[in-house]
Amino acid sequence: MVKYTNEPLISVVMPVFNTEPFVAQAIESILAQTFTDFEFIIVDDGSTDQTPEIIKSFTDTRIIFFQLKSNQGVIKAFEHGIHKARGKWIARMDADDVSYPDRLSVELAFLRRHPECVFVGSLYHFISPAGKILNRKDNPQSGWKYLTKEMLTLGKRKFADPSAMFLRKAALDVGLFDEDIIIETPLWYKLMRVGKVVELYKPLHLYRIVLNSITKKRREESRREIYKKIKFRYDPENASKHNSWDSSTWPTEKECRVSSIIQAMRMCLITGDQQTARKIFKEIQPEFGLDPVLLIIIIKGLLGVKNLSPFTPRRPKLEEIKLDWYKKILGY
Repeated sequence: MVKYTNEPLISVVMPVFNTEPFVAQAIESILAQTFTDFEFIIVDDGSTDQTPEIIKSFTDTRIIFFQLKSNQGVIKAFEHGIHKARGKWIARMDADDVSYPDRLSVELAFLRRHPECVFVGSLYHFISPAGKILNRKDNPQSGWKYLTKEMLTLGKRKFADPSAMFLRKAALDVGLFDEDIIIETPLWYKLMRVGKVVELYKPLHLYRIVLNSITKKRREESRREIYKKIKFRYDPENASKHNSWDSSTWPTEKECRVSSIIQAMRMCLITGDQQTARKIFKEIQPEFGLDPVLLIIIIKGLLGVKNLSPFTPRRPKLEEIKLDWYKKILGY
């Protein structure tokens, strides 16, 4: 383990699990930060692929690598890293995402200017399944806002969870995460008890749409039950206003997957990458067989037709953008 004589100001904590294709890019993006006074704690949550070997190939002394003996889940791995951290601030990072080079610098500068704040998160761009960068055109272009419980509960927040930076002591004081919840949202609610929580309207994070996560099945009912539990636990007043707690109105697991598949295909079409769009279709075709929903996927996803009415204008919310620094991460 690396020994330091001085405590770093920021501890970047990144849980990892079987992210062999992307973990090197995530690491490179942190090591390339313009702000350099940080330690980089990486916690492997029992990976069975080459992820640990890729991490060990990096020789930067700011990296501190821990390996859990078995898979315990991302929150347990994140919590392990926080307990090992020595920085005043914790910067969250995901192992298949990418941070802007000035992410740590911008977030820390804001927190220093606003000592009432214990948390800041930022906007994000998407990384398409083909590796292209997509901007959400409907995002605010500048500024920031104090987050409220209502914004979290009613889905009005815009920051990406992996873009978060928060005060370590405050997080420890409020008890970190909930034992029965597998995501970090409870901590965001808890931090509101001890300080201000802010989202910056500046993209500092690239959120990757991973092909495997699009095509694999997931239990939509379980996911919604988790969010329902969190929101009624921490903000029952606003949670009761939510219009989607009636499980009979919830989209099925299949409907949610179809929506994700179509969105991923559209991303590929926006960036001109029809080959990846066809690859997605090929992977899901055996499952859907002769199901009529396959025709919807072809029309809306593979062909990029959003509305069959010729009188309805197409208003895409995504646009491809170019980032020179991202090319360096890719090794161009």
